[in-house]
Amino acid sequence: MLKPLSILFTATVLALGSLSQAGAQECPEGTSATSLKGKIYNNGVAANETLGVAHLTLGQREKMKCAVHGVGGVTPAGEIDFFHTIVCDDSVEVLNPYIGQVETVHSQLTLHTTGTADFELCIPGVPAAGTHGTFDETSVAVPGTGRGIFQGVTVGALEVQGTTNCLFSIDMAFAGSACLPE
Repeated sequence: MLKPLSILFTATVLALGSLSQAGAQECPEGTSATSLKGKIYNNGVAANETLGVAHLTLGQREKMKCAVHGVGGVTPAGEIDFFHTIVCDDSVEVLNPYIGQVETVHSQLTLHTTGTADFELCIPGVPAAGTHGTFDETSVAVPGTGRGIFQGVTVGALEVQGTTNCLFSIDMAFAGSACLPE
């Protein structure tokens, strides 16, 4: 069970890849189920746009910091529809097929996030004062957006919990697994 972070964010379900969970079925050839857990600290930076950092632990050892950029929105009915892109602080060597040399890339993945929110106005009758509350969401990897350790991610799921406050600061905690390249 995940505990809420500070006074802010309590949300659910983020999936990487298809809706099936890593471990619930076999991973595709060349990949293996890897546990993922961490925390995300995010802010609203413009209308329908967020920016933040994720502290990610892969398996039992590897720790990474990733930038998180979100573009999308929440309807008045509380329906979430966002695209989130993460870029991490690791360096993965890959062969550049165009120049025939090994180069370094930083791991990256774009997720399509949908779900529902339970927000309330910070000042009743004054939408400009902002909202606060909780939400549940499901994210799936956008095909072809994985780089580095996320290259080819197709199966996995993360459970996310969090909250947002009146200044649209967002704190989240997540845990789950994904089929990552071996």
